[in-house]
Amino acid sequence: MQPFISYCARLLLIFLLAATAVKAQEPAAFNEANRLYEQQQFAEAAAKYQQVIDSGFQVADLYFNAGNAYYKSSQTAMAVYSFEKALRLQPGDEAIEHNLALANQKVGSNVETLPLLFFERWWLQWQQLHTPAGWANWSIAWSWIFSALIIAYFFFPVPGKNTSAGRSPSPASSSSVIFPWPHGCTASLSTATTPS
Repeated sequence: MQPFISYCARLLLIFLLAATAVKAQEPAAFNEANRLYEQQQFAEAAAKYQQVIDSGFQVADLYFNAGNAYYKSSQTAMAVYSFEKALRLQPGDEAIEHNLALANQKVGSNVETLPLLFFERWWLQWQQLHTPAGWANWSIAWSWIFSALIIAYFFFPVPGKNTSAGRSPSPASSSSVIFPWPHGCTASLSTATTPS
């Protein structure tokens, strides 16, 4: 049993030393990323920060620095993601919120809207007609059209219409009315107009 305990103790010691070496490398990688950021090598700095993040570190400052490096290297989507992770780890931090807002503005300005389809344009135009302004426009247009038709009817002669005075009336101008009487009797009244 003694050799087994000795073996387990040595194995545990090796794992602890390896973990300590890895943990010692992470601040070195973080410092290397900071140095690259100061030298304005933002893409390389972002890759180093991501390497530290991938190794398991979950610190708000690390995500904040990674977000800044991503933003400066024009990787806006990763910058927004990093700032949101940093804000989740350290809520209420004004610097993180400010940088997140800047990154979101950059993302928002790149979005292009698609043109509307023909039936969507028609639907919007139809809806515009049923607003108070649309009703006002239509009522003004129809009143002008109606006024023009009335003026045309009364002031412009119709071809083929007899408008001269003094002619004798045609037989079609006389009228006759038949009145029904009880018991099958009928009477008719004819009137004819005579020129005066």
